[in-house]
Amino acid sequence: MDYLSPEWIRAANTAVADLKPLEQLLVVGYKTEDGPTSSYSIQFGPDKVAVRPGTDGCHVTFVTSGTLAAEIARGERSAQRAFLDGLVQVEGDVNVLLGYGRELASVQDCLADLRGLTTFPEPDSA
Repeated sequence: MDYLSPEWIRAANTAVADLKPLEQLLVVGYKTEDGPTSSYSIQFGPDKVAVRPGTDGCHVTFVTSGTLAAEIARGERSAQRAFLDGLVQVEGDVNVLLGYGRELASVQDCLADLRGLTTFPEPDSA
């Protein structure tokens, strides 16, 4: 399945379905800024954790290139390092994420299982 395709979004949603939701709603978005815009968001609670297409209603959205997004998704680059290196832009208030590091990491752990099933764009075509 292609990275960020509707099929990938459905598989990602299934992958996070068993995670424990938060008591208060937190929606974190991820968006690529070059090529065809692709985006998805992760909704934490209050009833479930879910992955959905788009970034409407997000408390915070991380924006990067398609190439960097694929590197992070493939596990070749740390999202935290990319952020600290200034390669990731933030829309919204990143402070809403304070205290949720474990929850964000658990989602990334779940999505890591999709790597072997995912076709990523080549660096020069992203």
